[in-house]
Amino acid sequence: CMATGAGDYFCVCKTGFDGDGTVCTDINECAASLHKCHKDSACVNTVGSYSCVCKSGCHGNAICNNTQGSYSCSCKGGFVGDGIIQCKDIDECSENSGICQYGGLCLNTPGSFRCQCASGFQALNNTCQDIDECKTVNGNCPLNALCQNSLGSYSCQCKAGFSGINSCSDIDECLSNPCHAQATCKNTFGSFECSCNDWFGFLGNGFFCEDVNECALKNETCSNDTVCINSEGSYVCSCLNGTLCADIDECTRDVCKDDTRFCVNTPGSYRCICKNGFRGDGFNCKDVDECSASGVCGENSRCENSFGSFSCWCNSGFTMTNGSCADINECSPPHPCNEHANCNNTKGSFLCKCKSGFSGNGTTCEDVNECGFEPPVCPLNSQCINEVGSFYCECWEGYEKNGSLCLDIDECLHPSMCHHHSVCINSPGSYDCICVEGFTGNGSFCEDINECEQENITHRCHNGSQCINTMGSFILTACPMQQRVCSFIYLFHYNVISCPFCDDNKCYLDMPSMRKYILIIHSTIKRKGLGNCAHNIASLHIFIRGIVIVLIHHIRRKTITTTYLGDVSIVPIDNKCRYAEINILMYTYGNTGCVQNNQGMFSIVLSFVSK
Repeated sequence: CMATGAGDYFCVCKTGFDGDGTVCTDINECAASLHKCHKDSACVNTVGSYSCVCKSGCHGNAICNNTQGSYSCSCKGGFVGDGIIQCKDIDECSENSGICQYGGLCLNTPGSFRCQCASGFQALNNTCQDIDECKTVNGNCPLNALCQNSLGSYSCQCKAGFSGINSCSDIDECLSNPCHAQATCKNTFGSFECSCNDWFGFLGNGFFCEDVNECALKNETCSNDTVCINSEGSYVCSCLNGTLCADIDECTRDVCKDDTRFCVNTPGSYRCICKNGFRGDGFNCKDVDECSASGVCGENSRCENSFGSFSCWCNSGFTMTNGSCADINECSPPHPCNEHANCNNTKGSFLCKCKSGFSGNGTTCEDVNECGFEPPVCPLNSQCINEVGSFYCECWEGYEKNGSLCLDIDECLHPSMCHHHSVCINSPGSYDCICVEGFTGNGSFCEDINECEQENITHRCHNGSQCINTMGSFILTACPMQQRVCSFIYLFHYNVISCPFCDDNKCYLDMPSMRKYILIIHSTIKRKGLGNCAHNIASLHIFIRGIVIVLIHHIRRKTITTTYLGDVSIVPIDNKCRYAEINILMYTYGNTGCVQNNQGMFSIVLSFVSK
């Protein structure tokens, strides 16, 4: 309310409101682009004003880059978007179907991907690469076998001198008689040896053996009364003519002493031969190491040599069963592996491998905290919860799981979330309830505002009229009879006959002297007898119910300004309660102004004189 002089005033809407001063409505500065919010903030309209709320900044999957006087947002690797509103996961699997190589299955993850490789391959640097099984304990190939790696697999081949399918056993080459007829074949582990039967009078490399002429040796092979006759592999002593030679059994004289040989009598001589388990020329017998030859003991056993003999013992991981060495199943309960590991029995041994979700050597297994992985295993807007041997992703409050993502729940889709006199505004992970105009509260509960109890000029009633509160608003009743007073400016409405101030042809006026009132009226300026656009002169016809109209102060247009330059013509209608028609003659400045039949404003100074 603004005073214009002694006892005079007029009403103007406050900042943030629009109207004629009698009725003022809130201006939505945000919708009308009247706000001064920063480009990186959001405008929120309030009653009579507005507020600016900074935007959230970069997206959760974006990197904020500081720049001179500003900043920029760029999506992290594996995401695409503007970095502010959206950073969408890139599905590398759909863009490149063969990215994992070698038949690997591509699994998309938030911001990245992982490869699930086929057997024989391992995921390395986001691709499937061949596993060289031969680098790990010879590919678990059996003893005496060579591991040969291949793409996605491997094979085991027995070494030279060994053969078999699931195991490699020594080949006894001596069974095929590879040596000379006068040689002895000795099988060895993975090979064989040929040695000429030197104790039977042969020399050579074993593959070729030549008879030794013992008679040519100067070792007095025969006595003086005999002659030495060589034979293949041996010799005989023949008596000279005129002599009688009787064979002497030298063996009865225990000529071959010790436990390594025995004596064999021959005509005119004898021979010492090494016993089983020993080897030599009969004069010098050495223990034969039977364990140096393969196949002496059965499979999965070891040989221990002894003097003149040997023993067979089962290898570690095997036990003697029915004369052979059988594998011990170490994985039979209770197995030696950790409770979080799988036990895999192997031939003569076993393997412990930690289960999925655990790490270690199998004997010791510790839980893997997947929640510490980078990039995170859970999607945006979720919490990773580690469990023993596993994990799970739990969406934050206000989000719900949709496939592998956690998406915002639009709580406003449920009408029961807010009070029925409020509006629901969804926000990321939450929502707000705001009471509508005419109500107050926290949104969950909204209570009607009793405008009639508020001291606000926008709904102050005329003397004698009544303000009635309604749900969310209010109404003003018409002026009751016998209480309508002529002195209030609310009576003077252009071309409106509500609230007349005359009753029973009597005028009620309590002003002893002149008073001036300025009334601001939003109305349509009526033109009379003019064209669509009148220049220089315009005649306005106004009908106002009043007592005495003295003068017109001025007329204002939104686009042009006019000034009254003539007189006011008052035409009385009756003498008891004067109704007057007012004809106003006005001019515009220059010939550019245009008085049109549009919405405008004009001010009228009214003077009232007491009767």
